[in-house]
Amino acid sequence: VSCGHPGSPIYGRTSGNGFNFNDVVTFSCNIGYLMQGPTKAQCQANRQWSHPPPVCKESLVCLIKFAFETKFLIEIFVYKYYSRHTFQNLSFVICLVVNCSDPGIQANSKRESKIEHGNFTYGTVVFYDCNPGYFLFGSSVLICQPNGQWDKPLPECIMIDCGHPGIPPNAVLSGEKYTFGSTVHYSCTGKRTLLGQSSRTCQLNGHWSGSQPHCSGDATGTCGDPGTPGHGSRQESDFRTKSSVRFSCDTGYILHGSEERICLANGSWTGRQPECKAVQCGNPGTTANGKVFRIDGTTFSSSVIYSCTEGYILSGPSVRQCTANGTWSGTLPNCT
Repeated sequence: VSCGHPGSPIYGRTSGNGFNFNDVVTFSCNIGYLMQGPTKAQCQANRQWSHPPPVCKESLVCLIKFAFETKFLIEIFVYKYYSRHTFQNLSFVICLVVNCSDPGIQANSKRESKIEHGNFTYGTVVFYDCNPGYFLFGSSVLICQPNGQWDKPLPECIMIDCGHPGIPPNAVLSGEKYTFGSTVHYSCTGKRTLLGQSSRTCQLNGHWSGSQPHCSGDATGTCGDPGTPGHGSRQESDFRTKSSVRFSCDTGYILHGSEERICLANGSWTGRQPECKAVQCGNPGTTANGKVFRIDGTTFSSSVIYSCTEGYILSGPSVRQCTANGTWSGTLPNCT
């Protein structure tokens, strides 16, 4: 069984010892060109080759033995080579330096880099960080690759959100913003007295300052209802002096504050009012030649969806979720 000659890529060549069943041929590109496609093909029983010849595209990378062995490019700005030159018989080639385009700066972010001649040349490293009040999603380091592309997508800076601070029973909450730097205020209804801090501020760590206050009871010898934390539960509902209440959180949430509180004779509770904070999974990461299509957070039950840049195929899970143990489900997908 013969498959015949598979053909050669334009600006390239095909080599092999035969074109019969199970024979393998190898494709290569001329110097100055980069291959896009498979490097080999095999003759199959149906008389067809497993892959067509690849495409050889002109490259600005100096594809010569000298450059590969010494790990650097010849930076001589004298002349530009053209596609009609293959340079197969020359010992060295004068090449242009590879430049990546400016990767840009996302809103609320800042970057640092050391560029040469005002360009982002091959090997240039760019560092990203976020302004106060924002957290970085994606890679903080980008490197210019030999193909003139950055190795990772541009990261984003997402505003820190502390979430709703909660409202204790018989209290009023004022303040509609829950992002970094925002402050909310508490007051009590009727003749009840507010016990605790009257205001709380959203901090850099994504938590509210202080602890949630509560309102006094409506009779002597009792404490005010301490409330039940969101995504949590409370045992006992006796608020008389010396009585105690215990708190716990749902799966995927961690208790911050006092697990148990006791009603004192002065009408206040011991300890600190607990809150149930969602488990943090952190940055799920990005994959080479891919990007984050959508993300709705980095806490428990949040999800992230990945996609690949044009010309690449995704293998592995496209969706990952933040689990109760603080890790992302599955593994980071690949784009090949």
